[in-house]
Amino acid sequence: PEHGIAADIGCDGGRWSRYLIENGYSVVCTDIDEKSLALCQERLPESVCVLTSPDATSFPFRDGQFDLLLCIGVVEVVLADWFPEEVRRVLRPGGQLVASIPNRNSWRSLLAQTVRAQKQWAPHYALSYTDFRGSMIEHGFSLRQEIGCRWLPVRRNSNSAVVPFLAWMEKYLGFSRLTKYSPWVIVTARKDR
Repeated sequence: PEHGIAADIGCDGGRWSRYLIENGYSVVCTDIDEKSLALCQERLPESVCVLTSPDATSFPFRDGQFDLLLCIGVVEVVLADWFPEEVRRVLRPGGQLVASIPNRNSWRSLLAQTVRAQKQWAPHYALSYTDFRGSMIEHGFSLRQEIGCRWLPVRRNSNSAVVPFLAWMEKYLGFSRLTKYSPWVIVTARKDR
């Protein structure tokens, strides 16, 4: 079934875009890396791929173009001052945002700010999830689902066999509900106005 039009911001090689296409969306993929975008286009010829600039302060889309906007792991975009207004602009009424947000109010943020080897990650934690949440509500969004994650010390790209167990443990212990202090939060927000 056709679900509408989705934008995958920072699509990389198209992992999430493939999932969207398999679930009935027409997908527009964007990235700042030409090679990643070419790989995405090769893997998903039915998608539309758009090269963007790391200096962009807006999305290269028309007003009200999308039913869904996906922004997973693209910290520089999610934390940008212009992000909430641009998401509001490009989504249709009732459109959904799915994004991952690093949280300044977490142990990972503290580690990134204090441990010399981790200082390169400190800018990723420039905003608290509470501030992000407030900004989205202020821009006319209702938060539909908020899931805290990355509590345990495993890298995002880890292929360790213990990752599924650790993810289960986070959920079992209720860490996923502690979004105010969670290292990362996955959020689904709906454009209400």
